[in-house]
Amino acid sequence: MLSVAGCREGEKPAGIMLGAGFLSGAFGYLLAQPVKQAKTLAQAEAGMVNSEGILATGAFKGKKPVYQKLIPGLRILQKEGRLYRGSGALVARGATLSAG
Repeated sequence: MLSVAGCREGEKPAGIMLGAGFLSGAFGYLLAQPVKQAKTLAQAEAGMVNSEGILATGAFKGKKPVYQKLIPGLRILQKEGRLYRGSGALVARGATLSAG
């Protein structure tokens, strides 16, 4: 019996496996990009928050933290139109890692 790829049942050609890994990796990393970006931004503005909700330490000292929580952070990124900023490099990385 032949499969969709034109191969006999049980055969797995390298090209098909490579393509399947590449596409599934690219899609998975594309879906994960907004969460990774929000995490990275939260780490960048990390510091101790004082009683007024202002950062007392860190690179953004004296400012209110923006990306403390995931969902509000994602909403801010979407509102600013930056939800998938930098996704090309992450998608290429994920696709090649999964294809390998």
